[in-house]
Amino acid sequence: MTEPSAREKLLNYDTEVPYLVGRLRSAYGEYVGDPDWETDLERLRSICPEFAQLWSRHEVAACTPRLRRIRNPIAGELHLTVTELAVTAHPDLVLYVETPADDETRAKLQLTRGTATAR
Repeated sequence: MTEPSAREKLLNYDTEVPYLVGRLRSAYGEYVGDPDWETDLERLRSICPEFAQLWSRHEVAACTPRLRRIRNPIAGELHLTVTELAVTAHPDLVLYVETPADDETRAKLQLTRGTATAR
């Protein structure tokens, strides 16, 4: 949200960003009052009015697979299924896995690797 080109690159920004803030609020439930969390949240609220507005909704989001649409400068539009995986050995960690949502995206992925043939 603080990256100026985020809306340009994340094509479903208007649904993805509120979801991500809701996921953050879900995680925050275990850390209410923690000085590190409170400092980070205050910093985000102060530098990003959009985050402050979304945070003030008090919405939480459950972990759910979803579609993320991004614009890559070389490959163009990519559709990725995002899945969140818990790391049982470290309960505070979550692994985000993005897999191609369609054959067109799967074919374009090689263009994102920065090889000479991709340019």
